[in-house]
Amino acid sequence: GAVLDNQATAHDQATLMVELLRASGLEANYVRGIARLSAAQLAEWWGVSTANACGVLSLLGQAQIPVYAINATTAGSCPGTVAALTDVSIEHVWVKTRINGSWYVFDPSYKPHTFKSGIDLASASTTGYDAATYLSSAQSGATVTADYVQNLNRTNIRNNLATYATKLASHLRANKPAATLDDVLGGKTIVPFYGALRQTSLPHQNTAWGSEELAELPGYMKPTLRVQYQGIDQTYTSDAIYGRRLTLTYNGANQPVLKLDGVAVGNPGTAVTPGASTPITFTVTHNAYVSTWANHSFTQRIKGGGTNTFLIANGWG
Repeated sequence: GAVLDNQATAHDQATLMVELLRASGLEANYVRGIARLSAAQLAEWWGVSTANACGVLSLLGQAQIPVYAINATTAGSCPGTVAALTDVSIEHVWVKTRINGSWYVFDPSYKPHTFKSGIDLASASTTGYDAATYLSSAQSGATVTADYVQNLNRTNIRNNLATYATKLASHLRANKPAATLDDVLGGKTIVPFYGALRQTSLPHQNTAWGSEELAELPGYMKPTLRVQYQGIDQTYTSDAIYGRRLTLTYNGANQPVLKLDGVAVGNPGTAVTPGASTPITFTVTHNAYVSTWANHSFTQRIKGGGTNTFLIANGWG
């Protein structure tokens, strides 16, 4: 998943590095501990403002990242204080590996970045775009009700988009002739490191709390997908199905068969009447989170049987 998405959590990136090290014949384990980050380190890594410590705490709370300590320029309590963050200590995971008989640690997810703000695409001087004018033009001659729209003015929409694009191109040629996509839209770039990094302890580890070394990340830290359909009841961890093909097909007796990369999993389910609508339920559980509000279960109805095939798409990035 980390390779397919070109992005990943700290746990995912540690997993990727551990697997690559082991595939190269090196011993490698995980270290679960506490990272202490200064305001500058957090801003360079995540690209978030640290001007308000309560804002950072709220962000960590929404992401359900365990916070062990947080400090600001002045004392106070949230949500009232508006003091700037000085440092924060959060739960983290990194990698430990043996190289030439010595153990070293690496933090594959910690990366400082440089940031670009991009340009104001809504500015009239840049594109000529005005939301109210664009909407009114699109609705010209259309039927608009509380429930639907019909016959939107495609000619006006296309002409306006062409005008905006032409004006933007002229603006870039005049002001940013060598611009990259990040220069226009904004973005962040990892600061490259070319030196030899051999450290026996993590510089940003907060040793006031203990750490543990793990051969594998425990199952209770992995999100799962449960599939329930016509007697089939199968649960997968995200790493077991990421980037793989999970399908439902039907055998000659119209029994559903769950397959992973074309290989049947378990026994067939209860037969369906071809073309009949039957419910299938998916449950996503984020086991590492203390709060359960991010978990969700939903049911859809599918018309199966015969030669029908259904792909269960999933993405955990």
